[in-house]
Amino acid sequence: MFLQTKNKKNRKSVWLAGFLVIVFSLITFHKPTKKAVSSALIKIATPLFRAGDFVGKWVEGKGFVFKDKQSLLDENLVLKERNMELENRQILFSFLEEENKNLKALFLSTEGREYILASIVSRPPQSPYDILIIDSGLEQGIREGMLVTAYGSVLIGHISEVYQRESKVKLISFPGETTNLFLQKINLAITSIGKGGENLEINLPNSIEISSGNSIMTEGNFPLIAGFVERIEVNLSDPFQKVFFRLPVNLHNLRNVMVEKKKDVE
Repeated sequence: MFLQTKNKKNRKSVWLAGFLVIVFSLITFHKPTKKAVSSALIKIATPLFRAGDFVGKWVEGKGFVFKDKQSLLDENLVLKERNMELENRQILFSFLEEENKNLKALFLSTEGREYILASIVSRPPQSPYDILIIDSGLEQGIREGMLVTAYGSVLIGHISEVYQRESKVKLISFPGETTNLFLQKINLAITSIGKGGENLEINLPNSIEISSGNSIMTEGNFPLIAGFVERIEVNLSDPFQKVFFRLPVNLHNLRNVMVEKKKDVE
């Protein structure tokens, strides 16, 4: 039985091989058959080729879209950074333009005096109270004892120590600091005493009439403002009255000072 099954399988293989040989011969040597088969294969393959071409173009198109989007994102980021840079430059330009106008106005209002412009690099509470550090020193012509002003019109202190490129400014409100001043309204020479924290005090006889708002100036041909009377204390048991005033500038908003140059300093 096993031999019969094996013989049947062999006969099928022989028939199949013979059939394939005949088909191959017809396709290869019989022109009508070859033409018909070729035509059928082309018809079958054409849609497949078209589908493959479509898929390829679709993938290529999608890749271009993705690439194009990424390029746009990169370009947008560059433009944003450039715009930010231009905005910062415009802000800086406006600031410098305004600063230049202010400095020109300062120097125009100080005719008759010669000043050295300096920037404040440290102030209370970074530095000790009633002490400023400025960015000009011996190299810029700063000398000990020079008067220091705000805006070229307000006396705030004097140079107490000088280094090569920095100087220390002691304010007239420094505790115990005495300054010769002048009460303008009553034409009276006075001496102020620093009390610290930009506060100053004057002691005057009770017989002298004084009122809040009186101007306190420096003496000389080109007086500077030192402050205005803010408060008066009178004690009947004390023959002297106490007059209090403050520096008339906000040191926290002050960026620059103008140091009055001495005539003998070159």
